[in-house]
Amino acid sequence: MSQKSDREKKVYKEIEGKVKMLDDDSYDFGPSMNKLEVCLIIVIAVISVLGLIWGGI
Repeated sequence: MSQKSDREKKVYKEIEGKVKMLDDDSYDFGPSMNKLEVCLIIVIAVISVLGLIWGGI
């Protein structure tokens, strides 16, 4: 049982570190997506759904 609580403590400590890193004002989230990337994601999703539907027939 103590092994589980040790693991949980390590996990919570790691989560706390990640949250602090993300909350830091100097953290760079990277560039935002542009319209082309959003359109490509939608097209790929539609093609995937159509492929699943067509494959199920």
